[in-house]
Amino acid sequence: MNKKVIILTSLTITLVAIAVVLIGVTQYMRYTYKQEVFAIESASEKKRTEIQLLDESHNELNAKIAEQESTLAQLWTTIEEEEQQIVEMQADSEYLATVVTEHEAKFATYKTTNEALALSVSELTATKQEKRSAVAEIGEQCNALQTEIDTLEVTLEKPRFPQNPVFVNPDGKIAYLTFDDGPSKYTPMVLDILKQYNIKATFFVTYKTSASLIPYYARIVEEGHTIAIHTASHDYKKIYASFDAWKEDYEKIWNYVYELTGVKSQLYRFPGGSVSGYNEKVRDKIREYLNYQNVIFYDWNVVNGDGGNVSADEAYHNVVDNIGSRQKAIILMHDATGKQTTVDSLPEIIETLLEKGYQFDKLDATVKPIQMSW
Repeated sequence: MNKKVIILTSLTITLVAIAVVLIGVTQYMRYTYKQEVFAIESASEKKRTEIQLLDESHNELNAKIAEQESTLAQLWTTIEEEEQQIVEMQADSEYLATVVTEHEAKFATYKTTNEALALSVSELTATKQEKRSAVAEIGEQCNALQTEIDTLEVTLEKPRFPQNPVFVNPDGKIAYLTFDDGPSKYTPMVLDILKQYNIKATFFVTYKTSASLIPYYARIVEEGHTIAIHTASHDYKKIYASFDAWKEDYEKIWNYVYELTGVKSQLYRFPGGSVSGYNEKVRDKIREYLNYQNVIFYDWNVVNGDGGNVSADEAYHNVVDNIGSRQKAIILMHDATGKQTTVDSLPEIIETLLEKGYQFDKLDATVKPIQMSW
């Protein structure tokens, strides 16, 4: 009995051990199976993903192929169009070749014609040059004739002063005070100073119509001074535009002075001086006219500088410092508007020149003029 129990127990234990082993094997196999299933599922999922990516790539590739096919179709269309254009261009080229041939023939004709025209132009140019030379020669002859006519006109005009002036050389040192561009409100101040020193001077006057200034023309003459001709307008460009323009200006002021004073003035001073850039083109003819009329023109050899802005002291020194040892000094000053410093400096100039041994006198037809050379 005990032996059976032992056997049964052993058998039971064996069965239990076998069962445990089987259970372990079963569990292991289940685990292994799950692992394999998981690996298979993972591999399957990966394959599915790869298949999906391949499908997407395939779709993209199909889309690109479709696009390329469309582009290719367009290219074929373009090629067909260009082939058609090439055919048309070949036809045009053949036409152009025909046109070029025709034009080349015309060009050869034109070239021959042009050479003939060039020869004609050359001949005409030579003829034109000859005619120009002839015209220039005729122009020179006309200018020479006009000069002769102008000379004859001057010669035929009766001289205003028939007798040539006879100049006298006084003894000692002489100062001739001359005042240009008046009269103005400063003219009576100058006249008062001259009367104070019992000095005579010369006034080269301009054309003034103001009622307050007109009496000074006569006063200059009445107080024993010389009234002389300067200009009517003092507009350089207008006066020296031509000889006729200058003569018109000269006649206007000469007649005006004669009308107001009864003086037929034989003395003249060029506006701006006898030599200037303004009168370069007409001064020779003016000088010829004045000489024929026996009118004497006077420039100067001493200035007080009041043609610009100077102080009374500067005006004084401009005269006394620059008069030097001259025996005859024709001093240029102005009694025009704005020349207060001339009035202010005049007494001191007179006194200093008296101290230097100068006598004062007025210009007249016996005084040899100082004239700028040109």
